[in-house]
Amino acid sequence: MSALTSAPAPAARTSRLLGAVIAATLAAPLTALPTPQAASAAAPVDSCASQMQYQLPPPAFERLVGTPGTFNSLAYSQGEARTVTLEVSVGGVWTPVSSANVPPAAGAAWTPNDLPYPAELAQGTQWFRLTMAPAGTCVALQTDGFTIAFRKAQYTFGPTMTTLGGDKATSASTRSPMALVGSAQAEDLGGPQVSTIVVERSVAGSAWAPMPGVTVVATPDAQVPAFTRLDAQIPRLSASTKHKATKVAYRFASTETPTVAATFAQGVTVGYFNSRSVLKAAVARDCPSTKVYFKKKLPGLPKDAVGGYQWGKNEISFLIPALDDQTTIEAIRAVAFHECGHHLQEVTYTSHRAAEKAAKRFFSSHAKPLEHWADCVAYVRQPTENMGYGGTCSAKEIKAAKRTLKKKKLA
Repeated sequence: MSALTSAPAPAARTSRLLGAVIAATLAAPLTALPTPQAASAAAPVDSCASQMQYQLPPPAFERLVGTPGTFNSLAYSQGEARTVTLEVSVGGVWTPVSSANVPPAAGAAWTPNDLPYPAELAQGTQWFRLTMAPAGTCVALQTDGFTIAFRKAQYTFGPTMTTLGGDKATSASTRSPMALVGSAQAEDLGGPQVSTIVVERSVAGSAWAPMPGVTVVATPDAQVPAFTRLDAQIPRLSASTKHKATKVAYRFASTETPTVAATFAQGVTVGYFNSRSVLKAAVARDCPSTKVYFKKKLPGLPKDAVGGYQWGKNEISFLIPALDDQTTIEAIRAVAFHECGHHLQEVTYTSHRAAEKAAKRFFSSHAKPLEHWADCVAYVRQPTENMGYGGTCSAKEIKAAKRTLKKKKLA
């Protein structure tokens, strides 16, 4: 059958429902049409005493486009065998969509008829009616028209979350990959799901657009069985180390199809930063004369080191790409402030030995006093938990770190 389009009520609706018992029922949307009520006795109205009975769908009754359904009816014929037909109005012309045979029966013996309507029906309100063609001495019968509203299915999405900061706005390096997590529930289509869920993004407030090359993996949600878990790996925003900071919003969405409406989840925003720009700016705050280098290796430093200060040369080196791939701007700044702290130690005490002696006196709470001193300088500049060498800074240590930032010797 070709695709059927929605049509207004047919002009010819003056025929009467012969001997029908019409019962309006309340049914929740997207449920099967109700089963006809039991037949009531009725006097014969034609030479065959044929009758039809159906239940009128409630005004708000809806079905999903692309989902075949069934309309329930009853009929009987005390004369010849009859055929009951379900018809739909196409462009004002009644077109049969399904039919069922009604055998002759003695007395008012009702025959149930489940008359299917096709999945090809278009979105909108569709007009239907039931008919019986004339047979022998039996006259033709038909009902008044009735409507069923068809619409596209929709998804219900949970919030979009990142593996970095949940469903709240977060930050990430332009060179750092991450993942999105979400959930979705589809309305029952009565068959296979045909919609495609994608990841959309909006860069710096631009229009939302699907991300090419990003695949959404859907798996059953163990915690919320009615929903499907969605996972997607998001590639880094840029491979360039010169990419400027920008804000990008992400969300899961269903694409528009002939049977499914375009729906989308609540988005989440990621504030991307250029890690190298952040490092340079953090160093420049208290150590403007210090030279900054980005290196792939840091000889002479522990394997887990991501930064190092060269005493006597006034140089800070940062390990790349380890710092390029840091996920939070606070972690990036903590490294820069720490290394700048070493430079301030040298400026204040001139030699490495003199600085170590002062560290042992004022920062003896840590196994590595000189490093803890630099951590406390970083903590004063940015009170976070990003302590590179662990531990916490006491009130006395914070006071000493503040003197260091003023380039004053500890006292």
